Amino acid sequence: MDSKAPWSDYKSSKSSSQRWLIIGAFIFLIVIIAVALTLKLLVFKTAGDEKFNTKANPSFRVESASFQITDLSGSQLSGVFGITLSIHNPGVRNSIFYQRMDVEVSYHQQPLATTTVSEFFVGAGDTWNRMDVKLSSNGVQFNGTQQLASGSASFNVRLYAGYWIGGSSMNRVWSAVEETCYDEKIGFSSDQKVGKLLNGPMQCTATKTWY
Repeated sequence: MDSKAPWSDYKSSKSSSQRWLIIGAFIFLIVIIAVALTLKLLVFKTAGDEKFNTKANPSFRVESASFQITDLSGSQLSGVFGITLSIHNPGVRNSIFYQRMDVEVSYHQQPLATTTVSEFFVGAGDTWNRMDVKLSSNGVQFNGTQQLASGSASFNVRLYAGYWIGGSSMNRVWSAVEETCYDEKIGFSSDQKVGKLLNGPMQCTATKTWY
């Protein structure tokens, strides 16, 4: 009878248990690494979605509008438009820095007045900012005198905004958007000199985007 057999069995069993412990520890480590990588990708995707997804892009709304006519001679129009805009940053974490914003008022496809707004900032956190914009029209061709005579006229407000998303200069991304608020109906008093928005506030529609 071989007295060494039980000791050999014990050593073999111990070696097998150690091997399975090592394999189990290795598998556990792989699972931990996979979970960590998955969480990192999810966090990166969430941040990326807010930075690049169109759902995180700013939007614009015309809250009120007025038009004071200073001169209307035949088809030549002069006056001052006053537009109150609301600018929305839906980003929870990312602020928006506007490098420039062009505002245009037109009658149908005919531009009447334009202006450029200087640099401004809208903070993060689902924020709305209000802004008053003045636009002057000086002796431009105007084909809506019959509409004015009826007591109201509809204008379009077009916005072009170039902006940076994100606070850090290393991570921020440049984008641009063109939005239009169509058929802003302005009603005029009996002397047809001062008109105010009748159908506002109105949400603008994105017509072009650049990334």
